[in-house]
Amino acid sequence: MTVQDDAMLERALAPVRARFIDALEGHILSFEALKKQAARDENAQPALDEIGKLAHRISGLAGSVGFDEIGELAGRVERSVITSRTETAPSARKLASVTAELEPLLDLLESRLDD
Repeated sequence: MTVQDDAMLERALAPVRARFIDALEGHILSFEALKKQAARDENAQPALDEIGKLAHRISGLAGSVGFDEIGELAGRVERSVITSRTETAPSARKLASVTAELEPLLDLLESRLDD
């Protein structure tokens, strides 16, 4: 790929990256609401599954537009949710496991709001 090709690709991705950043606050709020729902419900799995779905979408898009670290952390959240489906642990323990992966992602998303 030439320098000119790189510049053209960068220009093409700029609006997609901007939309990605613009959506971060909504994603953070969604994750926080789902965490609260999971903590409140006797069966946390439906809320955890929604966390996993959102993390999956973020992971796929983040890597495509050059936010590799976000994509990596979102992938960890998704894998944690997948693992929670097969565990026989109580909902609180499942939530704690998912939250342990989710918090670093939330911290990174919040830091990107200023970008």
